[in-house]
Amino acid sequence: MHHWAAARLLQGGVARDIACVKNRNFKPLKYKKPSSIRNKVIDISIENDSDCESYVCGIIKGIKVGKSPKWLIDRLKIVGQKSVNNIVDISNYIMLETGQPTHIFDYNKINGENISIRRAKKGESLLALDEKKYNLDKQSLIISDEKSPIALAGIIGGLETSVNENTEIIFIESAYFNPITIRKSSKINQISTDASKRFERGTDPLICKNIFYKIIELIKENCGGELITDTIESGRNTY
Repeated sequence: MHHWAAARLLQGGVARDIACVKNRNFKPLKYKKPSSIRNKVIDISIENDSDCESYVCGIIKGIKVGKSPKWLIDRLKIVGQKSVNNIVDISNYIMLETGQPTHIFDYNKINGENISIRRAKKGESLLALDEKKYNLDKQSLIISDEKSPIALAGIIGGLETSVNENTEIIFIESAYFNPITIRKSSKINQISTDASKRFERGTDPLICKNIFYKIIELIKENCGGELITDTIESGRNTY
């Protein structure tokens, strides 16, 4: 086992903790703003910014879903993660490296051009990636398109908008969700995931945009494609 690689995958949370305990300077990871051809617009609405202080997103067109490169498979294997495909693996890698979960949707499966971060309404449900159907209530924070929920925010994505080998356009989110909101949503729906555990303990609301930049960089390098929107930011913690 390459211990240096495992340590790097854990640096997002561990480095901050060590800097605090040892009174050392913490140097956050910096990422370059990606270039964009900017021919697409998507509207984001947040019902209550206490639930979601920061939501950063964008769309990439022309990707190729396939097997991940060896370096990525190896780094995930070191920390006990199984490779799925290059898109899913990049999202998992970013979470393990920085402590910040992200989610990637197949954009062609999203209805309309308006995304809402809101509480679920009575009667709404979500068929999730674990192939279980969740009947939602007002305790559940969701990501919704113009028709229905597409994710249980900060917890699990929907099966109907998931990425597969035929995906060519993706919608990427990097967000900060309120820890209490996610904990209540996780408990009421009886589901706990790697993402929910991190959001429940509190992620960094000021890192969302940098994480978005990094995931764009890795996708372009390993999956191709071009960013076709600006970096879209919503919420009270924009910078």
